Amino acid sequence: MVNSLVSLSVALGGVVVSALFFRFRLRQGRSERPWLTVILTYLAALICGVVLSKLTYALCQFGRTFMISGFGALFDGRIESFSFVGFAAGTMLGARVFLNLVEHTSLGSVPTVNLFAPCWALMLAVVRFSERWQGVYGVGDLIENTSLQVFPIAQKIAGEGYTEWYLAVYVFECAWALLCALVCLIAQKVKKETYKTGFSAERVAFYLCLMQILFQSLNASDMNKWLFVRVEQLLSGLLVLFFIIRYAWMTRTFLKQKVSFQSMLPTLVTIFAILLVVLAEFMLDKPYYFFDIPAFGAYIVMGVALLIMAVMEIVSARRRFAAQKQRHLYV
Repeated sequence: MVNSLVSLSVALGGVVVSALFFRFRLRQGRSERPWLTVILTYLAALICGVVLSKLTYALCQFGRTFMISGFGALFDGRIESFSFVGFAAGTMLGARVFLNLVEHTSLGSVPTVNLFAPCWALMLAVVRFSERWQGVYGVGDLIENTSLQVFPIAQKIAGEGYTEWYLAVYVFECAWALLCALVCLIAQKVKKETYKTGFSAERVAFYLCLMQILFQSLNASDMNKWLFVRVEQLLSGLLVLFFIIRYAWMTRTFLKQKVSFQSMLPTLVTIFAILLVVLAEFMLDKPYYFFDIPAFGAYIVMGVALLIMAVMEIVSARRRFAAQKQRHLYV
């Protein structure tokens, strides 16, 4: 109980710090009521985030939730009964919808959403780190190498008469989210108009989803599964594909082009990379079908797949930005 309260306090502290940072960043924007904008943005983000997180898990595990507990499953407060991908998507969606309403147009709110992007990544980083006080949640496999049994690489779990160390996956997720926030801030600082003319929020979301594919594979405490299929990993892959398709669609829209093989190539390559991830998961789950290949080999395949998807994002983003610049459109 005490650990759960500590975890909740750390998560809420991260939300407050993120909100204060967003208030600071609004000085670059054009908000007339910055404090009110911050408070209402985060209220909308948190409400939408929590609701979508719970609904995502409940619907994905319909047989283990509604069929057994009925609608009472929606009020299960255990952390393992929530979806982190659903929470991340919900917080950004809630903030975006509110800012759209404030600006009265989805186009006018984009600069503010881009200012919000690194603050959002910071909030997700702290929320992930709060899993440190949730016992075996957010950790990976057991670590037997004593040289690696040290925080922040590993998480110490102590019980009656035993002490075990598990891979601290939540630390890696926190560090990656912080890195995404930092890169976004640097990009917007170096090119001062990036938050107006770019699409920082989408790019931050893409790379958070991209590495979530790997992190969910490492996370041994993930209960959101269909047999051996990790649903959170699947959702992350689908979101990655969504962003690549969106880039291509907007590029064609700006240039008024028809669908062509060249415009579809990043999407096709991304689908191929996702299939590589599926292959890597098969190798991890059933290595005897692949000549007992070690887990390290499977993760090399997954790493190559993630690298391919990152390259496709860079190519697609450059195409979209060039098309925007040519048409003088900023969304």
